[in-house]
This record gives sequence, structure tokens and C-alpha cells, in this order.
Amino acid sequence: FDIKVLNIQSPQEAEEEIQLKLSEQERKELAELNKYIYDNKIDVKPDAEGYYLIMKEKGKGEAIDSGKVVTVEYEGRFTDGKVFDGTKAAGRPYTFVSGTHRVIKGWEIAMKNLHGGDKFTLILPSKLGYGEEGIRNPRNGTFVVPPYKALIFDMSIVSVEDVPAVSGR
Repeated sequence: FDIKVLNIQSPQEAEEEIQLKLSEQERKELAELNKYIYDNKIDVKPDAEGYYLIMKEKGKGEAIDSGKVVTVEYEGRFTDGKVFDGTKAAGRPYTFVSGTHRVIKGWEIAMKNLHGGDKFTLILPSKLGYGEEGIRNPRNGTFVVPPYKALIFDMSIVSVEDVPAVSGR
């Protein structure tokens, strides 16, 4: 191995450099998100948490509450339109228990106000998605969702149900 020293910094200088790089990535993400909002003529204002919820169709189903089994169909894409995930590829809807933190933070927060049958578009800044870490494919290490990527989900809540009771033996 050949090792070459590129820079010597105090911990404070190193932290300042890291913060500058992070803020640069955050600014880039914000610019991409704002361009998407503008280009798509989205007039919905973001929630206090920072997400955009664009209701397409109101459902008549049960309200989503912690502990409910929620089944959704969705397509997730980036602001450039590239699809990164969805239930079409899996061939079946996705099911999770609300409030158990098994889905990204933006889903947990936004769905607290929704009902079975709702159809909507959810736009999330990275802080409500995969944040500064992103998410990698475990097989090859490539990013499925890069760090600081805003996400757009077209979603439909298929059902909201109580957790099935477990019978004892």
C-alpha cells in the first residue's frame, strides 16, 4: 500500500467540512424538489413535517391508526421520473402494521390522516425517506435510493383492518 496524507485538520475543521458538504447536498435536493413542484404545477402546500399530500380520491374505509394492518399499492419514483420500487413488480400489494416503524417515516406520518380507499400522491423530502444514508441493494452494494433523494409515491390504500386475533392452544 502507498499512503499519502492529503490534509491534516482539527476535529472542528473536519466537522465544518462535513457540514458544508451535507448542506450542499441538502441544497441540491431542495432545488430538485422545488423544480419538480414547479414543473408539475403542484399548488398543494407542504405539511409542517415537509411532505406534500395530493389527494386524488377520498376513500370511505376505516381510518388508519396505530396497530392497524394497512395494505397499499404504490409506485415509488424520483423527481426525474425513474421508478425505484413498487407493488406492480412484486405482483401483490404491500402490507404493514401502522405505528410499528416498519416503513419510512414519511409514510407513518402522512398515513395517520388517511382512510382505506384513499388514492393520493405523496411527495417526501429525503429526511422523511431514506435521508443522508440512502438505501443500498444488499446483493451488490449499489444505491437503490441515493442519499438526499426526494421521493414521489403514487399510492392507493387497499384496506385498513384490525390485527387478527391470535388464538391460544
